[in-house]
Amino acid sequence: MQATQGLDQHDPNQSPTTETPTITIEHHEDFRFRPDGVCGACGEPYGWFYSNVEGNLKGVPLIPRLCRCKREEAEAAHLRELRQKEIDRERAIERLRRDYLENLPRKLHECRVNNYRMWDGLNEKELASCSKAKSDVTGYIQSLRERRARGQGLIFYGTNGSGKSHLAAAIGSAAVAQGYSVQFLSARELIPELRNCDFGNTEPIMRPLKRCTFLIIDDLGTEDDTESAKSKIHELVKYRHDQMNPTIFTTNLRIEDVRDRYNPRTIDCIFESGLNQIIKIACKSYRQEVGVRTVLSSATSTASNMMATA
Repeated sequence: MQATQGLDQHDPNQSPTTETPTITIEHHEDFRFRPDGVCGACGEPYGWFYSNVEGNLKGVPLIPRLCRCKREEAEAAHLRELRQKEIDRERAIERLRRDYLENLPRKLHECRVNNYRMWDGLNEKELASCSKAKSDVTGYIQSLRERRARGQGLIFYGTNGSGKSHLAAAIGSAAVAQGYSVQFLSARELIPELRNCDFGNTEPIMRPLKRCTFLIIDDLGTEDDTESAKSKIHELVKYRHDQMNPTIFTTNLRIEDVRDRYNPRTIDCIFESGLNQIIKIACKSYRQEVGVRTVLSSATSTASNMMATA
């Protein structure tokens, strides 16, 4: 069977191809240059290109032709403009980064997908769960523009200490780097913060949470189990759902427990038509395992020292 010839392969039976010559506007038959004068600095003519095609535009000046020094000035101005736009973008991203880090716990500041831990204490099933979560988050970040356009968020659920907040914070950092506004909210801290608002005016706190491009609600289900708390969660989630602003949730609750905790209107906003991608992380707590190993190591060291002293 003959192999299919690829576009990047050379077929010796084909005749050699020649490149199509580039035709500049100065040599294009549809245009005619009419100089208005000669630049005293560079000696090049300047003027206009006129249409040479029969019709209403024939003889009408359409495209200016600059002399060499004016072209160089225009190019330099264009490069300065591009550089200034880049500087403005870098400054805007830095402001977004400061706003994001302001409410992000310090331990999550450096969280990225590439430093998400899959440590040696995990069994094969747990490693597979963590690996899939990492892959899903990578895919989400790579398609951030499309996810944002669809208003698609994420729901991380699993055991405490499995890295849900780490991956959520990593998405936040990636979104900021792409120029999106991101806010981080610990669910358990929402109501206490609202209680401290002056004269009961909660808008200074709620407005940024509602209007940012991406919102991370960490530890959903740890807020006060009261109607007022659930009402504020609903207000926040409903607004963002209606505006198609993606929300990223982390929770230690099972999905069925989340459904039982909140009223149907809130649940519809969180799980509507499967829009938000659900990611389960099923593994032991990294923090607890490290704590146990530290205690055991300390105890072993102490026992060894006592035996050496005796």
